[in-house]
Amino acid sequence: MKFKLVVFLILAVLILIVILQNMENIAFQILFWEINMPVVILVLLSILVGFAFGLLAKRTSSKQ
Repeated sequence: MKFKLVVFLILAVLILIVILQNMENIAFQILFWEINMPVVILVLLSILVGFAFGLLAKRTSSKQ
């Protein structure tokens, strides 16, 4: 098997394990709203928001 395929399969299995372990719902509050969602979705949203802020920071710093 090719090396990239083996690495991809290992990462896919690890991600699946993390997803299956973090399916319980949690409740958190943002200002006046209480939101219920699985932990894994909250983690993914946090990663995406952090990535977006990082890209914005890089763009604004490279323009100066």
